[in-house]
Amino acid sequence: VGAPMDVILATFARHRFTPHMHEEFVIATVEEGACQFRCGRATHVARPGHVIVIPPRMTHTGGSADARAWRVRAIYPGASLVADALPSAAAGGLGSTTSETPVVDAPDLARALVALHHLLLASPDPGAHAPALRELLRALAARLAPAAPVGPMEPEEPVEVRRARLYIETNATRVVRLARLAEVSGVNVFRLLRHFRASVGVTPYAYLTQRRMLHAIALLRDGCPISRAALEAGFCDQSHFSRRFRAAFGMPPGQYLRGCQHAPPVATAPWASQAS
Repeated sequence: VGAPMDVILATFARHRFTPHMHEEFVIATVEEGACQFRCGRATHVARPGHVIVIPPRMTHTGGSADARAWRVRAIYPGASLVADALPSAAAGGLGSTTSETPVVDAPDLARALVALHHLLLASPDPGAHAPALRELLRALAARLAPAAPVGPMEPEEPVEVRRARLYIETNATRVVRLARLAEVSGVNVFRLLRHFRASVGVTPYAYLTQRRMLHAIALLRDGCPISRAALEAGFCDQSHFSRRFRAAFGMPPGQYLRGCQHAPPVATAPWASQAS
């Protein structure tokens, strides 16, 4: 397993993450305290002994569940890394996770994730952590697969929402007006807003911001300066981008960029921090 992967070790006290998404899977465990987060249309609480699994591009939030500080360890394996580590049938277990089932009560897997996390932070050698990562992914996929059909099923995305979402994704770096979205979707503005929020979990503008954020992160990882990344991603200026970035990810883009620049070549740790 040789692809770069972000790693987080952080303690948060007052920060509440605004709705955001990642291009990669989020696999996390709470070591201390409790985290309450909204994933899609449902709200969940994760405590020590739980493992959180959120698929790529699924909108979620985050914050303390009880006004006390909480400590989290997380890894962000990309879809290609997961595909390389798992047989296609097993990978379906992770991919089947929905906003209704992102928290697994599995102390054994939480301990395995913590052990892997220590390896990722301590060693840049891919051989040191590849077997442990593969074993964890397989165990998670096996644990999730039988549970996937249980509980409420995600409703099929309405056609007007899909049209609007795809238009946003294609034009995220440009000016996207609500009237144009309504025209593309084939329904009036009020119906689009209501159906989009019910299906995606956020408004079209919030979704547009998330897509711009993903584009900006990709530019930062490629070494693009913050000011240029902000403008190319569609933000009006660096200040606006920085405020949005901190609200979504708990740190300013400069701190993230420094982590990327000084990270080992395989297991990166740009978000390893103590945050308030």
